[in-house]
Amino acid sequence: MSGLHMMTLDLRAPFSYVLRAADDPFPLPEQGEGALCYRLNPTEAVRIDPDPRRLLSSLAFSALASSPGAPDGVTLPAGRYRFVQVRRRIDRDELGALAAEQQQDALWQKFRLQPVLYLRFLNEEEGPVSQVLRPISADA
Repeated sequence: MSGLHMMTLDLRAPFSYVLRAADDPFPLPEQGEGALCYRLNPTEAVRIDPDPRRLLSSLAFSALASSPGAPDGVTLPAGRYRFVQVRRRIDRDELGALAAEQQQDALWQKFRLQPVLYLRFLNEEEGPVSQVLRPISADA
């Protein structure tokens, strides 16, 4: 998946979501906005050459965008992230590959990352978008 533009994102306000029941969140919904949060395998999460099949450890949550007055849910918190975006919905294998490439780039750039990963999916005017965000450690 080389050729992607990895960058640092300073997210100023959190995104709020309502949890959805999903043991397996893939395939992602074609319409709407939502987010997945994965805990990462502690061993793979610090390697310069992580195994894409082992990097994602467990699903912390699967959620859809909330509307005003919706019950409390989960957030993608404000903060600094390593960020990459592709203009399509991705599947689990692509997520693992993107996450591994993002980690490799971040470590090469000397960023310290937290062992969690967010996948945000939404629709823009040009069509579906998938965004992979990895929090940068505060001490980085």
